[in-house]
Amino acid sequence: EVPQGLVNQLQMNGEEMLKSVAAETGAQLILRQDTRNFGYSLVLFSGTATATNAAKEKLQAKLGLTKSASIIKSVDLLSRN
Repeated sequence: EVPQGLVNQLQMNGEEMLKSVAAETGAQLILRQDTRNFGYSLVLFSGTATATNAAKEKLQAKLGLTKSASIIKSVDLLSRN
């Protein structure tokens, strides 16, 4: 979850921050604003566990969030081949 007040930083320059984190880590990041009326938006991460963990840490650092200042919910999805 990203506080709504920080979402503008994610959207600047064609979502440049999300794209740079994705490029650096190999994870895919998607911004969902379905919950913006509740005061937060969601960033969905997909990829390997290593890539998604690195992406979460980098995004939190770029937004100036500490782990205690944000809420992270993880949902593990299994792919079927």
